[in-house]
Order: sequence, then C-alpha cells, then structure tokens
Amino acid sequence: MTFTEAKQEFDRKYENVTEFDCFIQEHLTYGKKTNFKKKNGNKNEQYFKWQFLYAIIQSGLYTKDYIGTEVQFPKGNKSAAPLKLDGAIFDDINWFDKYKDYHINGNNESLEWLREHLIVSLEFKKEDNKNISDVWDKQLKAYLNESRRPFCLAVLYDTERLYLFRKHNTKFLRYSEEFNLLG
Repeated sequence: MTFTEAKQEFDRKYENVTEFDCFIQEHLTYGKKTNFKKKNGNKNEQYFKWQFLYAIIQSGLYTKDYIGTEVQFPKGNKSAAPLKLDGAIFDDINWFDKYKDYHINGNNESLEWLREHLIVSLEFKKEDNKNISDVWDKQLKAYLNESRRPFCLAVLYDTERLYLFRKHNTKFLRYSEEFNLLG
C-alpha cells in the first residue's frame, strides 16, 4: 500500500469519528484517546497527526516501534518547560526503554543516547500552511538541534501538505517547498 492509499484508507475509516484510540504511546502513556474534532465539528490538528502516522506505518515507510508522539527533551534551564516534539522517529527499537529511563530515572546517559538516535522530528499543524516560516524558525530548528546526528530531518505536516527540512552537519535547509498529499 502506498502512503496516499493508506491516507485515503484512514480517511474512509476515521473522518467521521470524534474520539480515536491512539496506536502509539504519547510521552509515557499507552492507550490514550484523542479527540478529532474542533467545537465547530471540523477536523483538528490531532486528526492530521494520526492520519500521517497511520499512513507512514501502513505504507511500510516506518514500523511503529521506532516512532513516539509527544516526545519531550529538556531545555537548558531545569525549571523551563520541556521541548515537546509532536512526533519523533528513532533509528533503534530500544528508544522507548531509553526514553523511560531518562524520564523516570533521570539517567542523562539515556538522554544523550536518545539525541544520538533521533533521525526525524515531526510537527503537525492545522493552519492551512499560513505559518510555515514561523514553524521553521520557532520549532523545527530547535528540534533539529536536539539530534546529535550529522544528518537528520524535520517534517511539518500541515493540513495534508508535507514540508521537509534537514540538518546536514551544522547547516539547515528547507529541503522542499511542499508535497501536496490531498489526493
């Protein structure tokens, strides 16, 4: 199944659903439910988040065991709110054990391990592509800086449009203008 076919399958199954059972953990919690509708009945950001995740998994692009949602990394100041990635993809299936070890036991070696194995940072929006530059400047660059890898990607999925960004060594690049995934 292609990404587009999987996305269309998700739409057929879930476009009229209000509450959805998350199939990937959110931060440290498995089995969460999320709401797919705004008060006015329109699809919200969560709908597009789970649509994208469903499509990359069902299409075989990634196995769900390598993906986390609402992944948190600490900021420099201990009292500062953590950096929260809507989603993250790691290159090692053991990432969640390291994630729990850091968040439950405070093991800084596990935190550094996570940074060394973070390959893709994901951000989801329902803004009809109005603030791409702001999202890049205020969120995605920080996400890319969390990774210690010389090459990593950041993905913005905004209302079924995909934007790719990359870090190569210390240089950042808006990798592509946009991929329209509406069809």
